Amino acid sequence: MNENEYERLSHSVWDCKFYIVFIPKYRQKKLYGELKKDLREQFHKLSFQKECRIVEGYLMKDHVHKDMEGEGSIGDITFGREDILSRQ
Repeated sequence: MNENEYERLSHSVWDCKFYIVFIPKYRQKKLYGELKKDLREQFHKLSFQKECRIVEGYLMKDHVHKDMEGEGSIGDITFGREDILSRQ
Protein backbone atom coordinates (compact mmCIF):
# COMPACT_ATOMS: atom_id res chain seq x y z
CA MET A 1 0.00 0.00 0.00
CA ASN A 2 1.52 3.34 -0.98
CA GLU A 3 1.22 6.69 0.78
CA ASN A 4 -1.57 7.99 -1.48
CA GLU A 5 -4.02 5.27 -0.39
CA TYR A 6 -4.21 6.46 3.23
CA GLU A 7 -6.69 9.02 4.54
CA ARG A 8 -5.13 11.90 6.48
CA LEU A 9 -5.92 14.61 8.97
CA SER A 10 -3.43 16.92 10.66
CA HIS A 11 -2.55 14.44 13.44
CA SER A 12 -3.74 11.10 12.14
CA VAL A 13 -3.48 8.66 9.25
CA TRP A 14 -5.92 5.81 8.63
CA ASP A 15 -7.12 3.17 6.23
CA CYS A 16 -10.60 1.96 7.19
CA LYS A 17 -11.81 -1.24 5.50
CA PHE A 18 -14.41 -3.76 6.58
CA TYR A 19 -15.75 -7.05 5.35
CA ILE A 20 -19.46 -7.77 5.71
CA VAL A 21 -21.29 -11.06 5.22
CA PHE A 22 -25.09 -10.85 5.07
CA ILE A 23 -26.89 -14.20 5.56
CA PRO A 24 -30.70 -14.58 5.51
CA LYS A 25 -32.41 -16.45 8.33
CA TYR A 26 -31.87 -20.23 8.08
CA ARG A 27 -29.61 -19.51 5.07
CA GLN A 28 -32.56 -19.78 2.72
CA LYS A 29 -31.59 -19.77 -0.95
CA LYS A 30 -33.78 -16.81 -1.96
CA LEU A 31 -31.30 -14.22 -3.24
CA TYR A 32 -31.79 -14.57 -6.99
CA GLY A 33 -33.68 -13.02 -9.91
CA GLU A 34 -35.36 -9.67 -9.26
CA LEU A 35 -34.43 -9.77 -5.57
CA LYS A 36 -30.75 -10.05 -6.52
CA LYS A 37 -30.99 -6.96 -8.75
CA ASP A 38 -32.91 -5.07 -6.05
CA LEU A 39 -30.36 -5.98 -3.36
CA ARG A 40 -27.48 -4.84 -5.56
CA GLU A 41 -29.15 -1.44 -6.05
CA GLN A 42 -29.96 -1.16 -2.34
CA PHE A 43 -26.37 -1.93 -1.31
CA HIS A 44 -25.04 0.70 -3.71
CA LYS A 45 -27.53 3.31 -2.45
CA LEU A 46 -26.65 2.57 1.16
CA SER A 47 -22.91 2.73 0.53
CA PHE A 48 -23.41 6.11 -1.18
CA GLN A 49 -25.45 7.37 1.79
CA LYS A 50 -22.84 6.13 4.28
CA GLU A 51 -20.03 7.61 2.13
CA CYS A 52 -18.39 4.23 1.66
CA ARG A 53 -17.07 2.49 -1.41
CA ILE A 54 -17.77 -1.13 -2.29
CA VAL A 55 -14.38 -2.56 -3.23
CA GLU A 56 -15.66 -6.03 -4.01
CA GLY A 57 -18.93 -7.86 -3.55
CA TYR A 58 -20.58 -11.15 -4.35
CA LEU A 59 -24.30 -11.96 -4.29
CA MET A 60 -24.78 -15.70 -3.87
CA LYS A 61 -28.12 -17.52 -3.62
CA ASP A 62 -27.88 -17.83 0.15
CA HIS A 63 -25.50 -15.05 1.29
CA VAL A 64 -23.81 -11.78 0.33
CA HIS A 65 -20.13 -10.82 0.69
CA LYS A 66 -19.15 -7.14 0.69
CA ASP A 67 -15.64 -5.73 1.03
CA MET A 68 -15.98 -2.02 1.76
CA GLU A 69 -13.85 0.97 2.66
CA GLY A 70 -14.65 4.42 3.93
CA GLU A 71 -14.68 6.74 6.88
CA GLY A 72 -16.43 6.01 10.16
CA SER A 73 -16.81 2.88 12.19
CA ILE A 74 -18.46 -0.46 11.48
CA GLY A 75 -21.23 0.57 13.89
CA ASP A 76 -22.32 3.23 11.41
CA ILE A 77 -23.01 0.64 8.70
CA THR A 78 -26.54 -0.73 8.87
CA PHE A 79 -27.80 -2.77 5.96
CA GLY A 80 -31.54 -2.79 6.05
CA ARG A 81 -34.30 -1.85 3.68
CA GLU A 82 -35.88 0.33 6.37
CA ASP A 83 -32.61 2.25 6.73
CA ILE A 84 -32.50 3.03 3.02
CA LEU A 85 -36.21 3.90 2.76
CA SER A 86 -36.10 6.16 5.82
CA ARG A 87 -33.36 8.29 4.18
CA GLN A 88 -35.19 8.84 0.87
